[in-house]
Amino acid sequence: MLPCDDNLLRSQVQKRPYSRVGRFDALPYDMEMGLVRLLQHEIDFIRRMNALVKGLEARPDYTPYAAFRTIDRYQEGHVNISNLQEFFRAFGNYLVEQEVFAVIRRVDTDGDARLSFEEFADFFGA
Repeated sequence: MLPCDDNLLRSQVQKRPYSRVGRFDALPYDMEMGLVRLLQHEIDFIRRMNALVKGLEARPDYTPYAAFRTIDRYQEGHVNISNLQEFFRAFGNYLVEQEVFAVIRRVDTDGDARLSFEEFADFFGA
């Protein structure tokens, strides 16, 4: 039975006599075509949903945590001078150690010369 919010309609449907459908019995043609259209719409919907899910899975992750993980390649839980220098080098920016330290010092709030995720996220306003 299809879900229904109308209690009157629900009670009328439940009071209908049940008749067993034989193996070779068929629904009227218009009902069969309606059922076919309904199932085709459902299949099309599922296909569109699967395509959207695949599209979302293929999309890059733009969260602050993903950015932090990209810089913290060795999963140490913090970004230090060497991590950040490697990150810059990977994109063709060859900064000297003092320049990288200046970047870290700008973001570092506790003064330990390395960035935790919380410091990183706070700096970018996440």
